[in-house]
Amino acid sequence: MCGRGNVDYSTEKIRETFAHLDDLAIGYDLSAPRLNLAPTDSVPVVRRQDQRLRLDGMRWGRDKGAGRGPVIWVRSETAARGALASRQRGLIVFGACYEWKGPKGTKRTAYALRARQGELFALAALCDRAVTSDGGVVESCTMLTQPALGAFAPIHDRMPILVGAAHFGVWVDGNARTADLLEVLRREQQGMAEALEARIEDPVEYARDHGMSRTTTPARKRASKADDSGQGSLF
Repeated sequence: MCGRGNVDYSTEKIRETFAHLDDLAIGYDLSAPRLNLAPTDSVPVVRRQDQRLRLDGMRWGRDKGAGRGPVIWVRSETAARGALASRQRGLIVFGACYEWKGPKGTKRTAYALRARQGELFALAALCDRAVTSDGGVVESCTMLTQPALGAFAPIHDRMPILVGAAHFGVWVDGNARTADLLEVLRREQQGMAEALEARIEDPVEYARDHGMSRTTTPARKRASKADDSGQGSLF
């Protein structure tokens, strides 16, 4: 699971991460850490826009309409079919993911998941663009998930699709079919998940201990439960 995320990296770090591709245009504010980012917050997404590789803020969660709440996660097992398969692909970039473990209705334990070597998380996502009733535009992203492996497995039964640097370009370029790329990525998930570490860590305490201020507030409401298509599944 990845129910929260940290953007606690610098402009230099994100440029270094994507240095093997085109020069990255940065439209997301990295001047201060953004911790404990939640569904419906603006999260940093790398994608192709007007032939340029860009890092921009997108709303985490696509609006389903009719007051049903946003679609935060989509199962990769169903994402390659139907209308989802034609959506633009992007990469949500976090420095850490958070998930809580324990029975609902009790005080649950927060876990932080990070790469052992300090790399950033690049998480497979589908992008969406909608026009509001007043003519405004809302750009959003939905995280793709899979059965949990490695460090994620003891915490939750689902985890994000992790994308390695070798596949950054092909994932965001949009030339290959999403179904074919997901098959390629799945072959690498076990090794990538085993290279992560999980530890008990409250995100608010982490911010305090590192002299950072918490820059976001939790989402006002959780994502909707899974529907029959698998869209909106909590991983």
